[in-house]
Amino acid sequence: MLIDNLRQTAKDLYEYFKNPLNKPHLIVDINEMRQQYKAPLDSWIVGVFYQYFRLRIIDIDIIISKLIDTDTLTDWIDHLIKFFQNGEWRSTSANTVFLLKCIQKLPGYTEQDGIEFSSNKSMMIRLNKLLMEYAEKIREERRIDNMHLSNLTLVQILKNEFYDEKTKEICHRSINKLRSRGLITRVFDEFPFSIVSNDELTDLINKFNNLLIQITTYDEMILLCDEDRKNIIQLESQIIIMGCNYLLDSTGLVKQELLALLGWDNQFTSKEIVGLICAYVGKVNQLIMTSSKNLIDQHSNAFVSLCDLVNKNYSDWVIESLKKLGYVMPTKEEKLTYWATGMGLLISAATVSSYFFFRKYSLPTDCEVKSDTAQIKVVHSP
Repeated sequence: MLIDNLRQTAKDLYEYFKNPLNKPHLIVDINEMRQQYKAPLDSWIVGVFYQYFRLRIIDIDIIISKLIDTDTLTDWIDHLIKFFQNGEWRSTSANTVFLLKCIQKLPGYTEQDGIEFSSNKSMMIRLNKLLMEYAEKIREERRIDNMHLSNLTLVQILKNEFYDEKTKEICHRSINKLRSRGLITRVFDEFPFSIVSNDELTDLINKFNNLLIQITTYDEMILLCDEDRKNIIQLESQIIIMGCNYLLDSTGLVKQELLALLGWDNQFTSKEIVGLICAYVGKVNQLIMTSSKNLIDQHSNAFVSLCDLVNKNYSDWVIESLKKLGYVMPTKEEKLTYWATGMGLLISAATVSSYFFFRKYSLPTDCEVKSDTAQIKVVHSP
C-alpha cells in the first residue's frame, strides 16, 4: 500500500501529526527514537566512533520540547518538517526511525509497509517531499482563510505570512537594512503582502475613493474646503490609530511579540516609534492607492491635492495621536533631525510606482502652487 500511493500516505501522516489525541503517542515515539539514536554513543566500544556521526541529540530535544509546549500541533508540524530537512534518510537515521514508528500507527498500514519504507531510501525522500508539499498546501489554505477575518491583527498576519521562510527572509533583510540606515519610515515598503485584513483594507479603500470623488474641482483649479480637509485628516487618523493598536502595547512600546517576529533584538526609542507608525501609515496608503489606480487616473488633480496635504502634515498627525494616547514623544530637536530624512512618506512610499506618480501626477514645472491653511490652489501657466 505504501509504495502504491505515497501521496495518500503523506496526507495520512499529516493528519496523524495534527490530531491532538495523538500528542501523547508522538511524545513517546520521539523519546524512543532519541534513545535508539543515542544508544551507540553510550557504548564504550563504538561510542568514540559514533560521536562524529550522531550529532542531532540537541535537535531531537528541541523538537520534543516544542511538542510538549505547543497548544497547536499544526504549528509543531512546521518544526518537525524543518527537523526532517536537516537530517538524512538512511535506515538508522533519526528521521527514518521516527517516521517509521508513525507509519506503523496509521490505520490500514501493515508491518510490511514499514519494512518497504525503511529499506528504500528514494521512497523515503519522495515521501518527505510529498509531506512538505501537503503541509505547504494546508498553510496556504489557512493563510487565505485567516486573511478574511475582520479582526486579524498585524501579529497574526505576520505569523501567517512568515510560514513561508523565503518571504520571512526577504522581509527581515529589508527591514534590518532600512533600520540600520535610519530609514524607519520605510521598513514596511518591501513587504510583498497586505499588513491589514481584507475587511479593514476594503473599508479604507472605499473611504479613500469617496474622498477623491468629493474633492471640489473646477477645471484645473483644486479647492480643498474645510470639509475635504476634515475627511482626509479623519481617514489618515484612522490608519494612524490602527498602527498604534497593532504595533504598540499599553505603555507605548513596540509589542515584544512583534519585535520577535520582525527579528529586532532591541526596543525602539520614542523617535523610532514615531517613524514606525509612519511606516505603517505609508504602507497602508500604498495598498489603498494600488487598489485605486483607475479612480486616481480620473481624479488626478484631486489626488495631487490630497497628497500635498498629507505630506505636509502626516508626521504631526502621528505625534498628535500618540500624545493623545499618553505616550512619550521625541523632543522638538529630535523631531527636526529625524524628519529631515523622512519627509515625503506618502509620495515616495505609497505611490504605486515611479512612473505612475511622477509621470502622471507630479505638478508640472510651469505651475505655481499657492497654499494656506484653508486651501491649495494649482494654477497652470498659460
